Amino acid sequence: MSANFLGLTNNFPPFTVSQGLGSPGQPAQPTTLAKLKANRFPTNVCAGYWGRDLRCRIGQDATQLKIRDLLATELLGTGLRVGLYLPVHEYSKATYPITGVGGDRATSGTLKCSCVKESGQNADRRCNSCYGTDFVPGYRKFGYQTLWIASISPGLVVNNVALNTVLKPYRWELLPNATTGSIETPDLPIAKTIVDGAWDFKNDWVSRDPNSSVTVYFSTNQGSSWYSIDSLPVINPLVGLVRFRIVISRPSTQTPSPMWEVFRARYPTIPVAGRLGPWILMLRNQVKRNEIEDMRGIVEDGSLNFWTMPLSMFDCNLAQQNTIDDPGDPESLMKEPCFIEFIDGFKQGERWSVTRVTYTDPLGFLIRQFFDARKQQQREFTSLVF
Repeated sequence: MSANFLGLTNNFPPFTVSQGLGSPGQPAQPTTLAKLKANRFPTNVCAGYWGRDLRCRIGQDATQLKIRDLLATELLGTGLRVGLYLPVHEYSKATYPITGVGGDRATSGTLKCSCVKESGQNADRRCNSCYGTDFVPGYRKFGYQTLWIASISPGLVVNNVALNTVLKPYRWELLPNATTGSIETPDLPIAKTIVDGAWDFKNDWVSRDPNSSVTVYFSTNQGSSWYSIDSLPVINPLVGLVRFRIVISRPSTQTPSPMWEVFRARYPTIPVAGRLGPWILMLRNQVKRNEIEDMRGIVEDGSLNFWTMPLSMFDCNLAQQNTIDDPGDPESLMKEPCFIEFIDGFKQGERWSVTRVTYTDPLGFLIRQFFDARKQQQREFTSLVF
């Protein structure tokens, strides 16, 4: 039996009765092993020769790199800058750019939110702790290191406060006979290499009395001295440890207590260099005729399609694919339900929800990714995201 593949012939002798198959004097039917040999890829070429190996030929020609460089040049020249907000999930990656008190890996990662209902296991979309993602801190901004402390974080040192577990999500409030109380966190590690990158922060709490307050302080020397959180961008701590103290106060014990929920702070991990920085570049791919008629009878586009590069092209902390055999980094892909915030153009400041993500990866080499996006509505829950 013989087989011809790409012009090459592999000949195998026919089976005879001496092989225990077939009738006397008649060739035996080929066994499964013989069929496999007959259809096997040809091997009668010189060792190391890749002339007939299409995959090796593409790799040697660096075709995928040429395409990616061409697209990168197009983005650098005409792409729009947008901030990217990625949802967090159950902790799974050691280099997750999140540091929080009570994460699944010591002091890093995420934490199951207290707003998740025990009956349906559904999160509250208006929750400031997880923003409806089930896990604190909900979202992380691409190109930034995020620090967070939530009301359910373990290891907190508290004074004159109690955790309210009646309302979801859980919040800290003053004891009935106290007018001032505090919550102090453990030390969190920081490594801010972008010296001129500004700190940003947000403190989420609720109060029914305008004269009550919840203020945040921070310390870089294990609590020996404390500074107002407003001075964090000015003092600009770079490397070492930082801890936070949340102080709850009210005018009198007859005044309803303020309730503290979560605190977040972040600093950039990607330096600004021309059009590159702690953001991504994207271009509109095509005009989609997906029209929606609103209650006023006005017809408008429902969503638009855009494309961008793998996130590793913008963040050197992610592993880059340089050959078709490199595995790459799974964090290079955008994950739903992410959203973008325009930095350039007349849409500056607008947030658009990403509704579908696809990508191009010939031979397993990630070249670019496409996504549909629509403008967020006024009261959409992602408008709360820090």
